[in-house]
Amino acid sequence: ARWHLDAALRALIDGPLDEQTTHRRHAGRRAVAPLHALDPAQLPLTAAAFDDAIQSRLAAPDHRLTRQALRVGAALLDSQPRLMRRPLRALTAALLPPRIRSAYGLDLGLPTQAAARHAVTALRFMTPSKS
Repeated sequence: ARWHLDAALRALIDGPLDEQTTHRRHAGRRAVAPLHALDPAQLPLTAAAFDDAIQSRLAAPDHRLTRQALRVGAALLDSQPRLMRRPLRALTAALLPPRIRSAYGLDLGLPTQAAARHAVTALRFMTPSKS
């Protein structure tokens, strides 16, 4: 799921990726899969199939967050410098599916949506241009 969130955040910053870049990034996922104790042969062959599999898994009613995952998520969000907490929480809320967002106690109301948009604008400003 981390790969999926990384790609979603990158898409927020850079905009949609072209097909060649999407394919190249998915090939990279497959290449590093063994470093995450995953068998590359078990990963979907295409980026679209990978995204569909992640979305299906996250939406599955039997997908549960462990207590450890909830503790780690809370620790990551709360350990950031005070200035970064609100934008990070807003971006996280914007990227997570509703059920998981709720499990972490995050909301996606209008103030959070505005904070996420501002955070994306700031990230775009701080991220070097592709050209």
